[in-house]
Amino acid sequence: MPNLPDRHSGARAAADAGTATEDTAPAGPDDDAGPEDKDTDGKGGNDGSATGGETTGPKLTGPGASSAARANVLSRTQSMAGARTNALKNNDPTAFAAAVDKNNKALLDSENRLFANLRKVPFEQSTWTTKNVTDARTDPGATGGWPVTATVEVVFHHKVAGADVRPVAERYVWTVHCLTATDACGITGVTGAADSTIAGPAGYPAPWDVWDLAVERRPHVVAMGPVATAADLRARADEAEAAAVYDLGVWKGPAGTSPGFVITLTRERATFERLYSRESPGDWAAGFALPLSAADDADQVGGSRVVIDLDEMDQDPAFAKIILRHEMMHALLDPITHADYDRIPLWAAEGFADWAAQADRPIRGTYEARAVAAQIKDGSFTGTLPSDRDFDSDDEDAIDAAYNQSHLAVRYLADTYGADKACAFIADVYQGRSGSIDAAIRAATGKSLTEFQKGWADWTRKNFG
Repeated sequence: MPNLPDRHSGARAAADAGTATEDTAPAGPDDDAGPEDKDTDGKGGNDGSATGGETTGPKLTGPGASSAARANVLSRTQSMAGARTNALKNNDPTAFAAAVDKNNKALLDSENRLFANLRKVPFEQSTWTTKNVTDARTDPGATGGWPVTATVEVVFHHKVAGADVRPVAERYVWTVHCLTATDACGITGVTGAADSTIAGPAGYPAPWDVWDLAVERRPHVVAMGPVATAADLRARADEAEAAAVYDLGVWKGPAGTSPGFVITLTRERATFERLYSRESPGDWAAGFALPLSAADDADQVGGSRVVIDLDEMDQDPAFAKIILRHEMMHALLDPITHADYDRIPLWAAEGFADWAAQADRPIRGTYEARAVAAQIKDGSFTGTLPSDRDFDSDDEDAIDAAYNQSHLAVRYLADTYGADKACAFIADVYQGRSGSIDAAIRAATGKSLTEFQKGWADWTRKNFG
């Protein structure tokens, strides 16, 4: 399942709580639109987090192993995966790392840390299973087809209690070495699998793969981050819980949405940009919500993962509240998705999340209202709904304008036709029920998309021009 682009600009740190005066104008093209991203050089941050981590298995050399040897390796790796499932269930760290190469201290330490981290997370389900042997080679000088070194895709199926609606999968690649067809195999390397155009993001690295993990549980939130910033995590987990309660209250659409949220907070920019997927959210992003496919059905979303840059949150308390609500609203909606993500217009997805995040406050006097007013004044407001291309611009001002106009489009929908209609519209779009954005708008408003767009443009000019 392709990833729905969901990125929230650092320029939005200018967002306010409605207390700004009219002389606070949005940043111009030569102004500093927001705080700089921290640690963009990829060398790691100041929160005690680890850096690096491959996302594909190592390239093996040597003659290809036989199909019988590959099947043998897969079967024995499945036994190791099963032992890992039981070890986690029985709280047995020795059994969890029993197959790991004892001469590889770094790997052994990493897998012991992984076990300790996983024990902190409230999983409703957690199992390890093999998927396939991606490569297998006989060692140089091998006799009788052994020893064999192989790379095997191993999947960690898991369901976070109170958040995921279905189990999701994190896909690893284990490098295993088997001396003979009967001796125990050993794990000599662990990396992440590549993202898939079918199964979606690999889910690697998850926070439990990266740090000594701190976990804060709240009724609707599981918040994770490095132990080094545990104090920040405790405070922000309370804010995330408030945002969760708010979002759950705003939602007036159908059932099947996320009942809670898994959120990661970090100050390390390099880690922020690589969590759960090889695809970077962009160097301007302050947060994102990444839908993960259901483990047994790639056409459904099992749960979503919210990741937010703490340095961005620190810039402004009002922005911190808005970005939490915004990203968690994306996460709330992800499990009802049935439409292909590339058929969900970003103006609808991002506009709904922005509107929902601020639905409890008047639009007048907000950053968005002032920014669009400036566009109307300088003639750059066209009255055309933003295209997906507008969100993928190299120009941060263009991206910011796309978010602002999208917010006002959904604000117009909610103010004119009712919040329940706004929720019904976005649910229709995510579920693909009406088959097109035009049909979904018509179902919610009785107007065609062209008529809706004209009504929004007229409303915007009247109220903010």
